[in-house]
Amino acid sequence: MGAELLLNIATGLSGRMNEGQHLFHMDLLLLCILLLGGVGVVFNVVAGALEHRLLRWRIS
Repeated sequence: MGAELLLNIATGLSGRMNEGQHLFHMDLLLLCILLLGGVGVVFNVVAGALEHRLLRWRIS
């Protein structure tokens, strides 16, 4: 979010969240929150799979 504001690049997901907040578009804001949560879940699953594959020697 900070990089978009400082570097003056095209708005991304956080820019849309900011827009939804200022214009009181709660549907847009909630959609962005759900998308960010989905991206977090995907990253968590990918990181877990990589950890499991790369650290097979570790007893867990």
